[in-house]
Amino acid sequence: EPSRALKKYGSAVLALEGAVAKGDLAAIKPKLRKFTLLCGAWRFEPSDFRKFSAIADALIEGAQNNKIDVVQAKYAQLLKETGLKQMLKGAPVPKGARVIDTGSSIAGISKLSLYTES
Repeated sequence: EPSRALKKYGSAVLALEGAVAKGDLAAIKPKLRKFTLLCGAWRFEPSDFRKFSAIADALIEGAQNNKIDVVQAKYAQLLKETGLKQMLKGAPVPKGARVIDTGSSIAGISKLSLYTES
């Protein structure tokens, strides 16, 4: 369940990178809940959960108060502290292997890599 939250909400948070860089609060505000939900991925690690939740709370408060500089700083801090970009980078799919990741295994859909034999 935490890995599912990390993948689902982490991807949603990373998708907001362009809006945060541009300072587009209109695009960020409807997605603020994703930051809180992302922190749930660390709920079994209390020290990380508290640290990341504090950053996310400051980001959310900054967005609600229309302080784009706070939002940009806390977003960058959240990405750095969590290592979100590196975790969700994605490894190359091995050829000829059946690959099931957390998103596909929970939904019951497997991914099959196609290959040709020489």
